[in-house]
Amino acid sequence: MRARKARGLAPAIFLLTSVWLIADDVIVTRDVNLRPEPSTSHASLLLLKPPERLSLLEPGQTNGYFHVRTAGSKEGWVRVLNVRVVPSEPQVTPLLATPAQPRRSVEAPSTGSTMTFSPLASGSAIPVSVAVLGGAAILVGAAVLVRRHARRAQADRERFAAADELRRQAGLKELESLSQWTDRKNWPNLNREVSGVILGEAETCVALSADVQYIELRKRTHYEGRSAGFSVRIMRGVSLRSGRFAGQPVTTVSPEVADYGTIFVTDRRILFAGAREVLEIPLKKLADARAEIGRLELLVANRPNPLEFQLSEAYRAPVIAGAAKLMAGVAQAGLRGKA
Repeated sequence: MRARKARGLAPAIFLLTSVWLIADDVIVTRDVNLRPEPSTSHASLLLLKPPERLSLLEPGQTNGYFHVRTAGSKEGWVRVLNVRVVPSEPQVTPLLATPAQPRRSVEAPSTGSTMTFSPLASGSAIPVSVAVLGGAAILVGAAVLVRRHARRAQADRERFAAADELRRQAGLKELESLSQWTDRKNWPNLNREVSGVILGEAETCVALSADVQYIELRKRTHYEGRSAGFSVRIMRGVSLRSGRFAGQPVTTVSPEVADYGTIFVTDRRILFAGAREVLEIPLKKLADARAEIGRLELLVANRPNPLEFQLSEAYRAPVIAGAAKLMAGVAQAGLRGKA
């Protein structure tokens, strides 16, 4: 009897509740561009800033990019290194009961007997046992999905942390290797990996980093205030206006991504080969190179502001800065020796 009742209640529970599968979200951890395709060769659709939350449309990554959708329903691709995967909240949606048909009778033509159908009347209450079982099913299903999703998110975090640790160790190892560059014979030669620029005769590329963002400080001016006056029509299409503007200009300065490309350090200069322009910094003009995780600043003589770059290979920023200072020291020492 109990098994028969349980089988009878199963369709009711299915119709009463529906638990949506949990989807992943990503949170922007630093400025990143939304692109139409997973490649830096396509123009940016939108600059996203932390801590904006995005919906992950595909579980995996493609060419180092995640396929996402913004809160404004704009789809695109963002760099994996600039976002963090987080679990989204489960959505439990109750389904409305199907309205019942009114009572009706059908007379069988052969026997003359009458069959009466008595479904639930419209607006009638759902049995308490069905409602309780339905609520329990919602809670149990949501708990199972949340726990499963939490385990998967934890596994993803551990995998990303392990990959990040490998990149950090590789960056530290490469940074320590700079101490062996006391002799020119020990300098690495990366000329075969150089593209987008032409090196000079006997010029050697010793370090490089791809997928670099060139950051510029942009000034924007707008006026705040009001205007007053009057206008007199002289003839068709011609009016005379008299008045004044009682306001003042307001200027704001903010960092913006100006270009994308690759940065090269050679024994003569530092080059940034972007999609829009190529920047060249002779080593004799390099005053200093500063680095943090993922951020590189180059202080150049006769420039009011340092050149700022964001590196997708975050742990290689100190390596590029160290190589730049080492090459600048060698070049400037050579110039002093000639003098």
